Amino acid sequence: MGKPTGFLEYERKESVGEAPLKRIKHFNEFHTPLSKKEQERQGARCMNCGVPFCQSGILIKGMVTGCPLNNLIPEWNDATYTGNWDEAYNRLRKTNPFPEFTGRVCPHPCEVGCTCNLGGDPVNIKEKELSIIERAYESGLIKPEPPEVRTGKTVAIVGSGPSGLCVAEYLNRRGHSVTVYERSDRVGGLLMYGIPNMKLEKTYIERKVKLMEKEGVVFKTGVNVGVDVKAQDLKKQYDAVVLCCGASNPRDIKAPGRKSKGIYFAVDYLKAATKSLLDSNFADKKYIDANAANFLLYFGFWLLVPVLPFYLKETFSCGEAAVGTILSCYTVSALCTRPFMGYLYDGFARKPIYIMAYLLFTAIFAGYVLTSLLAVFILLRAVHGVAFGTVTVGGNTLVIDITPSNRRGEALGYYGLTNNVAMSIGPMTGLFLHDSHLSYEHIFSIGLLTCVLGFLAAVSVKAPRKVPVKRPPVSLDRFILLKGIPAGIALLLLSIPYGATTNYVAVYAREIGLQVPTGFFFTLMAVGMGISRIFAGKFVDRGYITQTISYGFYVVIAAFFLLSCCSTVIAYSEAWCSFIFYLVPFMLGIGFGVMFPAYNTLYVNLAPNNQRGTATSTYLTSWDIGIGLGISTGGYIAQQYAFDAVYLFGSILCVASMLFFNLYVSPHYHRNKVR
Repeated sequence: MGKPTGFLEYERKESVGEAPLKRIKHFNEFHTPLSKKEQERQGARCMNCGVPFCQSGILIKGMVTGCPLNNLIPEWNDATYTGNWDEAYNRLRKTNPFPEFTGRVCPHPCEVGCTCNLGGDPVNIKEKELSIIERAYESGLIKPEPPEVRTGKTVAIVGSGPSGLCVAEYLNRRGHSVTVYERSDRVGGLLMYGIPNMKLEKTYIERKVKLMEKEGVVFKTGVNVGVDVKAQDLKKQYDAVVLCCGASNPRDIKAPGRKSKGIYFAVDYLKAATKSLLDSNFADKKYIDANAANFLLYFGFWLLVPVLPFYLKETFSCGEAAVGTILSCYTVSALCTRPFMGYLYDGFARKPIYIMAYLLFTAIFAGYVLTSLLAVFILLRAVHGVAFGTVTVGGNTLVIDITPSNRRGEALGYYGLTNNVAMSIGPMTGLFLHDSHLSYEHIFSIGLLTCVLGFLAAVSVKAPRKVPVKRPPVSLDRFILLKGIPAGIALLLLSIPYGATTNYVAVYAREIGLQVPTGFFFTLMAVGMGISRIFAGKFVDRGYITQTISYGFYVVIAAFFLLSCCSTVIAYSEAWCSFIFYLVPFMLGIGFGVMFPAYNTLYVNLAPNNQRGTATSTYLTSWDIGIGLGISTGGYIAQQYAFDAVYLFGSILCVASMLFFNLYVSPHYHRNKVR
């Protein structure tokens, strides 16, 4: 068999695996098969052994050597060596009904028994088996082969794992009518849920199952025999019942820490993880819960934003300056909190901190309902800012934790979209309740109820258990992601005009005499963000992070420039001015909606996994500082000149930010990114 001197002439070669930094971006197989020519050359290495130990599975001192299936290995090696791949497949199927499975997951004791082991490397039998079956599929050699004659006998098989599928295959070939019952939602048993995708992609199982169905085998999933169907009923309905239930009960151990949280039986964990991957690529309920929690949090926040100035004036008789000062303590406390939260989330278990912060954020609404003292309200407002700064960093970090890296940009885009939806309906709802003469206590109670629901959703988030680690030493890099400072500068410059817009756009419209409902400005911005986030995240996940940010800059710069032109256009046409005024927020939504998930992903990619919290806090802190500067500088420029100068200055800042990003931040990112 093969070439007698082949093992001397050719070295053993194996398929090449993807680089680790590429393979971690997906959950699929990561080996590139050898070429047809190289596979034939590897077949030549099979010696013309007098006794081929590779094909005779035997036990030696409790260890298996050789193939337990007694595969005719020398015969298919010789067939491939001579280029007769069809014959190789015919010899392979003689002994093995599922070479597409064993060629991937079998430990291949046949290679242990190979005679070439005596003086060198064994023949590459595993890859040869896999290449034969896959080439047979590609060439169309494998087709449905239903039995020509049926015996009239019926058989029920309980379980669709390897043994169940094997029994079904052989009994169906004999002409019996076979029905396979599987209690899970997919056929395959251990093959489907017990073996990770990197070892066995589930498309190969589905391919074989479809072939068996065309040959006459019936599969019934989601049927738990003994519960959904009684055993006695099966015995009455079928001529024979074969139990292929597998060994689903794990063997427990007694070891210190066995009862600790986060410890699972291996197959239970693999089943849960694989099912989540197959159902939704890990974007299932746990991610839905995170989105719901974030939406309800921000809805409660935005509900109060337009109402609190009225509350302070009417309840405590505060002047304009006092209102601004009191409300700003929320932003200041949130801003001061965020750098420390990165350190906290990276050093301790993340979800408990997130839950406690969310609970505190919710409880403050009850404080608003009960308080009647201005000093207490100011204190509550400051504490509310601390809770907000903590919970927003935690929520963002948890989404990163529970999302696969190859969908992180998309996930962050959808997660951020919940902020925008809340921003579009929260203020409108708050003003509607206020204009309906609902008491402030009732409005606060509605906010409390909203956040209670959000808290329940937050508790339901299935975050991965963070392995306890030694707390990182206190250093500047634990509070601020130093590698993210250049990106933070560009982001800060970008957020200054954003802050000026969200706070002063209604005043600007009134200044130039534009008679339009300014509330729709924010709604259109949210719509633009919603549309752009749906698509932008997918481009980010393809690796176009810096490119996506650069494209967003062009739209944002144009939007701010158009907004500054409204003061000139209204002198000629109020209709055109109104059109531009409503076009601007849509453009801003598109531009910022494109950039937000890309920027967030950029920060995450600059940080190792144990600094995700720090990366998130640095990202949010840079943005918040810019917002604060936008409020203060915008008011100063408007006082000295006019609001159109504010937005013209904003467009100039965005140009400066874009140039700095393209010339410095982007090269810096590509040099320092860790993933």
